[in-house]
Amino acid sequence: MLNRMKIGTRLVWQALGMAFWFAVLILVAVYYMGDINQATKSVFADKLEPGVIVLRIQALMAENSQSVAAGLLHDPEGRQAALHDHPLSRHTEAIVKNRDEITALWKQFKARGLNDEEQKLATVYEEKRGIYVKDGLMAASAALNQGDFMAASRIYSTVVEPAYRDAKAAADALREYYATTGRGLYETAQADFQWSVRLMVGLVALVLSLIAAFAYILGRSITRPIANAVGVAERVAAGQLDNQIDVVGNDESAVLMGALNRMQSELKANIETERKAAQETLRIKVALDVTSNSVMVADPDGKIIYCNNSVLEMMRLAEADLRKQLPNFRADAILGSSFDIYHKNPAHQRNLLGSLKSVHRTEITVGGRHFSLVACPIVSDTGERLGT
Repeated sequence: MLNRMKIGTRLVWQALGMAFWFAVLILVAVYYMGDINQATKSVFADKLEPGVIVLRIQALMAENSQSVAAGLLHDPEGRQAALHDHPLSRHTEAIVKNRDEITALWKQFKARGLNDEEQKLATVYEEKRGIYVKDGLMAASAALNQGDFMAASRIYSTVVEPAYRDAKAAADALREYYATTGRGLYETAQADFQWSVRLMVGLVALVLSLIAAFAYILGRSITRPIANAVGVAERVAAGQLDNQIDVVGNDESAVLMGALNRMQSELKANIETERKAAQETLRIKVALDVTSNSVMVADPDGKIIYCNNSVLEMMRLAEADLRKQLPNFRADAILGSSFDIYHKNPAHQRNLLGSLKSVHRTEITVGGRHFSLVACPIVSDTGERLGT
């Protein structure tokens, strides 16, 4: 399937796949981070904050009870009265101030919206605090303000202290509820966090495995055909032209394999054509080698590229006479030399042979030797001059 896509397209799809999986990782991480953040907010807003309010209320209630007890020490008939350097009103005013602060805190507490369990505990506390404030604190404070320390002492011992214990117990129950449920939320959040970490680690491992697998498959889909193409090219370079080349798909590797297949076919055809031409040339050469006629062939530049046995033998026999007129002549050096050196006027000879269009016959005498010369141009089927 992959070989039907271009390599560039495959790489684009791989990049898109990696981006997709990384996006999945990010979305999952954001989702669970949101859950953890919500759990943290719940612990603070639903458990910690109301618990702090209840704890502050308890502290103010304790201060009020202590203020009543401190007010009783201002009894003029007691020995402690002379030890105080502040008026009794300091304590009674503190009771009212704390009462009002508790009332404000309680309104803030109830404004949150309570569940059934919270409402039940809050109702009990309200009832106990109502008794504590109305029948205890306010009555004792009024007696102190009127200077009736006996009545205040009686109210403190019979109403304030037991009512305070009841109200404190109700507040403790409410605070314990927040501590217990808050601890449960915290433990749940911790468990969720640990599970999220394990999930993220697992997802990262999965994504990395998928990316590695896709990269391996994609890499193999590219490197394997290229390796096959390299192998074919090496075998063709070594002269093996019977390779089985399979062209599969539409990608660049398939195009390369197709080109190698055509190259192999063309090389095989060219070699076969050249082999046949070489055989024909060989037959002609053999025929020329054994003929009694002296034959010599020169290329278009005048370089002698072939001499048959007859012409070489003739030149050897005439070498001594020819050297009289051509001192540089040597029969053994004919092949590969230029025909210019065998003529007194090389330029004339070159122009004559270069412009030759048909068979030229002439008689020449060199060193007392008489030669009958027949020259004809060698022209290809396309009209190209190949030699003389």
